[in-house]
Amino acid sequence: MSSSDLVYQITATYLKNHYQLSPQKKRHFFYRAYVATKNPDVKTIFFGESKSYTLSWGKQVVTTYQTSLQATIDRIIKTFAEKEIKKINDQYKYNQYLKYPELKAYSSLLKSLLYLDIYGQKPDLSQIKAGPILERLVGNQDFIAWASVAAVNTVFLSKHLGLVDREVAFIASFQKAFSEPKPKDKLWLTNYIYGLTHMIIGDSFYYQLKINPTKFTWILNVFEQYQQEIMTILSLDIQTEVALCFKFLGKADHPLVSQIIARLDQTFDRERGYIRVKETSTLISAEHTNAVALILYNFEQIKLQ
Repeated sequence: MSSSDLVYQITATYLKNHYQLSPQKKRHFFYRAYVATKNPDVKTIFFGESKSYTLSWGKQVVTTYQTSLQATIDRIIKTFAEKEIKKINDQYKYNQYLKYPELKAYSSLLKSLLYLDIYGQKPDLSQIKAGPILERLVGNQDFIAWASVAAVNTVFLSKHLGLVDREVAFIASFQKAFSEPKPKDKLWLTNYIYGLTHMIIGDSFYYQLKINPTKFTWILNVFEQYQQEIMTILSLDIQTEVALCFKFLGKADHPLVSQIIARLDQTFDRERGYIRVKETSTLISAEHTNAVALILYNFEQIKLQ
């Protein structure tokens, strides 16, 4: 089956079953599906249901953060004290959110601001004191090490949304947090590689902007250094993001890209119409892998600014 056929099948499956997805997962998938395909039915959902959800809930998140930060922090503590552990790093990541809820509160705010920005809604951000928060994040090795993706997203969203730019200092701190290699430790490798993929994705403002192809050469060097571990230890969605990063930096012909695409092809379930990471995978649990796969398959058709 060709890449275009896979993209068509995955998109059709999620369109048919979109009611199964939570509002957050629906928005996550259909944003990426829209970027990758510009499918009119995908556009209808992303600029319909998902936009309504964002304008309602997203604006509420912003307002609550600005007027009652403590209420936001209390909600985060309650949520992550009770949240089910599903993935290998969840317990350690949630512990960081409970220990530093103000960092998670700010991270959640930025996610809402990202989608509001995509929908052309830019609330007044003058009351948000991002500088001190980023200073605490840059100096927090534990949070960076155990909640690496949240940390990276926070830094790059803060920069692109015009709040504060601490990218250089953060990257130095990130490198320090992972300075002791533990390539056989799945937790260490997951946080390290996953965090690195989000530096590149984050610098693209989440699939919107072109990236200087030489800026993150050092990250591709890390991927090459750990390519055996990436292919044997890490999950398929992280592998997919690794391949996507090579494409972002003009290295689509790298052997790791073709290996990962071949793995995606092999895990596509023709009967169900989507990539199944394992036998127990569902449309919902496999959403992230399928969403990122659409971007990877159709990357050359995406018009970055």
